[in-house]
Amino acid sequence: MPVISSGAVVLSVFEDGTNVLLVHPSGQKFTNGTWSIPKGEVEPSEDHAITAVRETKEETGLDVSILASLGSITYKSGRKTVFGFLAVPIGSVDQVLTPGSWEVDQVEFFSI
Repeated sequence: MPVISSGAVVLSVFEDGTNVLLVHPSGQKFTNGTWSIPKGEVEPSEDHAITAVRETKEETGLDVSILASLGSITYKSGRKTVFGFLAVPIGSVDQVLTPGSWEVDQVEFFSI
């Protein structure tokens, strides 16, 4: 049975236009520059959207509001399914944030 995760595609508008929030995972395994949306495993009986909000807060310190479901993807290996949600920050936010968890070492909004 695959691991079930949820994450948020967080968009915000800055002077340079619309930006997307990405996190860089900590650890030697991820030194190749891999960035992703904030995401994590769904807790038992937890709604997928709630997981996306919780994981975004845990990894970035940012409170977000879910706007819509983006569907899900299953990794080619079949070992993991990720549910995605479109979200926006609640309140004002900086383009570069301080990681909220040991799981990530960088948190930043990138222009799209």
